[in-house]
Amino acid sequence: MEMVEDEVDGGALARARELLDRFWADRNDHTVQAYRADVEDFARFLGTAPVRATARVLAGGPNAAWRAVLEYTVDLRRRDRAPATIDRRLNVLRALVRTANELGLVDWQLRLPSDAEIAAAIRNQPATDSEHYLFPRHPGEMDRLDIQHYAIRETLGANHLAPVDRPVRVLDVGCGTGQWAFEMCDAFQPALVVGLDLVSGKPRQPPRYRYVRGNVLHGLPFADGQFDFVHQRYLVSGLPLASWPVVIEELSRVTRPGGWVEVVE
Repeated sequence: MEMVEDEVDGGALARARELLDRFWADRNDHTVQAYRADVEDFARFLGTAPVRATARVLAGGPNAAWRAVLEYTVDLRRRDRAPATIDRRLNVLRALVRTANELGLVDWQLRLPSDAEIAAAIRNQPATDSEHYLFPRHPGEMDRLDIQHYAIRETLGANHLAPVDRPVRVLDVGCGTGQWAFEMCDAFQPALVVGLDLVSGKPRQPPRYRYVRGNVLHGLPFADGQFDFVHQRYLVSGLPLASWPVVIEELSRVTRPGGWVEVVE
């Protein structure tokens, strides 16, 4: 579902703005206010702005959009939102994609998750960020992750071993504090570096870095072949053994032909 910044800044972002303008048009002020609040809430869940969230949904296709809406629904229920509020917000998202279809921006419709699918997702999703992640999540853990990063960099003599040359887009899966990705921003200017994890890392981030909320166990929320270099490190404590073949397949899927995937464990 996610788009990298370069594409979002171009035609995709313009199409998203066009879609939202059309979606608000010919509605009374009260309805527009309610619909804007619904779209803004979904965007906050994705960790981005409404226009960019809309662009990402359009770019990702029906499966990624369905997955994002499913996770959003689980989040709404965990926040104890009223059933009527949840129904309205999901239907607003479906109507937004329907408008995109009518405008010729996409050739698919958004399928909302069924009650059975939502119930299964709630059963399978742990109460904390990840039941498979064995380490604590607090400021001390942030320090530990940074120390681990510096130790690995010292041991390898570099931040990566793949012979990457002038990448345009880099993805760090399980980015943690974001330190590896931040250093890639410096090493590969003006490349866009995307960090994906369950929670964001350090609040001060380089201009060419973008955080994307996601769980690799649910599939990467990106279209095929978007990245020149995909990096994943030390997720052995966060991924069940049976999931590794699917995870590796996902890393390869979002890597462009001729690009590099580097997994460090």
